Amino acid sequence: MKHIFRDFNFDIYDYKDAEKFLNEMALKGFEFKGTGKGYIKDIAMFEKNHKAKNLKYAIDVRKNLLNSEREQYYEFYKDLGWRNIDCFNDKLHMFVAEKENAFPLYTDELTEMENFGKAIKRDNEIFKYLLMAVCMVAAMGIIIAEGGKEFNRLVAYIIIVYFGCFALFSILEIIANLVCIRRFSKHMQTGGGIPASRLKKELRLWESFFSVVAISVFPLIIIVSYSYEIWSKGLNSINLYGSGWEIVLLIILCTLSIPIELAATYMLFLYPEKEKYKLFSYIGFFMFYISIFQYFRTYLGCR
Repeated sequence: MKHIFRDFNFDIYDYKDAEKFLNEMALKGFEFKGTGKGYIKDIAMFEKNHKAKNLKYAIDVRKNLLNSEREQYYEFYKDLGWRNIDCFNDKLHMFVAEKENAFPLYTDELTEMENFGKAIKRDNEIFKYLLMAVCMVAAMGIIIAEGGKEFNRLVAYIIIVYFGCFALFSILEIIANLVCIRRFSKHMQTGGGIPASRLKKELRLWESFFSVVAISVFPLIIIVSYSYEIWSKGLNSINLYGSGWEIVLLIILCTLSIPIELAATYMLFLYPEKEKYKLFSYIGFFMFYISIFQYFRTYLGCR
């Protein structure tokens, strides 16, 4: 049994690309097994399977369905030969069927457009990115305001640049969403179909990049900033902030959180119904962000 993992960072406006991606993987002999169920979600697992080439995948966009609505919705497509296999970010509902039994999910483009419009109205992407931008700008402001205190300036500059990138990214996401909504409204009037957004695709790639950098590089930043603090102030590592164990704790929390998170993510792919693995996933997430909190408290003077 061979499993492979691929990035699955799709959204409402490019769900057709996600559908195409799943079918291309099936033609290569890889059966789609699902997306991440723990803290890591933007990833898909495939299994090498001889029957994969006989499968066809389809994706429909619905947002915030009630349990009763979801059951009726899945049952309706099940009667048409489609079996629901996953739901990504409570937006992209994925179905699979045998190729010879696969009928289009929609025979009426207007109905598909109307359902797509309802999903857009229920989506909270703009609010999410607005909140992220406000938080990033507020964090930058706190760090800048603390400039009069003696804390690790190298770390402060790194964090300001990093938060600044996320704030800019969030603002661009808000603009891209507003542009897409406007374009969709025009397309509804002219019957031009569902508009794609190249900008949103590019922004999601950058979001994935920054997230991976944050998780991968943060333990190294802790060690470098600690060493820089010792060098710049001429302090003994045992006496810095009262105990050398503080940096040890940060490194242990940060580095252990990554394998715990990855192991829990893989087990959730294999056994998505077992809640204990989801608990391990959030323990890893908690450990990572506790180390970040402790890092800020110690090195940015927020004490």
